[in-house]
Amino acid sequence: MMNTKVLACTCTSMCTRQQGKNKTSITVRVPAQQGDNKTRLAIGRFTGLSPYLGTDKASNICLITNSRAIRPAKHPIQCFNDITFYRKREGYYKADYYQMGNKTVYMHRYVWKYYHGPIPENYVIHHMDHDKGNNQIENLCCLTATAHATLHGKRRMVKGSAYSKAHMNKIRPKASEWHGSPEGIAWHAKNSKAMWNKKVKEKFDCCYCGDVYECFPGAVKRGFCSAKCQSAVRRASGIDNEVRKCAICPGTFIANKYAKTKTCGKDCRIISRTLKLKAIIDAARNNTEEMK
Repeated sequence: MMNTKVLACTCTSMCTRQQGKNKTSITVRVPAQQGDNKTRLAIGRFTGLSPYLGTDKASNICLITNSRAIRPAKHPIQCFNDITFYRKREGYYKADYYQMGNKTVYMHRYVWKYYHGPIPENYVIHHMDHDKGNNQIENLCCLTATAHATLHGKRRMVKGSAYSKAHMNKIRPKASEWHGSPEGIAWHAKNSKAMWNKKVKEKFDCCYCGDVYECFPGAVKRGFCSAKCQSAVRRASGIDNEVRKCAICPGTFIANKYAKTKTCGKDCRIISRTLKLKAIIDAARNNTEEMK
């Protein structure tokens, strides 16, 4: 048999709490006109459970009872200025939508307005210790939306941090899915064309020949007016040079690895050409003799 205990409450009704094995139930009976949000909040603050409101039309009695009595409230609660705020999945505390006149009210914004008045346009309220559950006025500050986004962006993008890795692992699949969707492809096509049309060519001086050329700022060609000047500088630097053995004499020489040079100098080159010419003449004579 369960023991019944009478509890004190800030409202005018009588609150009873019945305790048994793995079971806690709360039932409050008040006249229907008194079963308002204030009564619900009193029960919530006192018990830490989430009361649900129902009305018995036959007896004109308002019943405030916890329909989930076998376990604690689904969302933790915090109270401020006689208003109960429930913690949502993202960590913020939010008041009951209907209790606040069909308006979404977050606790950190409400607390700031209570002490400092209305929040200016394009400003947000920031938790200085990054704890969304710490809604003390000392932990809140008012920042512009841009400064707030920058602050959180720097915190998320600390290279190698656990927060950064968890954040990227969370958003990367969703980002890939959106960028590959028809909507994402259309967005990229539209914005890429708009960005390209905004580009303006600028004038630059060639690092090799000194000529002035025009180019987009993002494609300066490493400071050269053409691929010809760029290749000339690369050849002059000797980065692609290699040592080769001369095809005529026992000597060696240095040549660019993309060049077709096979001789070490002018004399060997003349001899190489003479030998090639002689081989061509001999081949021609042989063909003539075969034809006879």
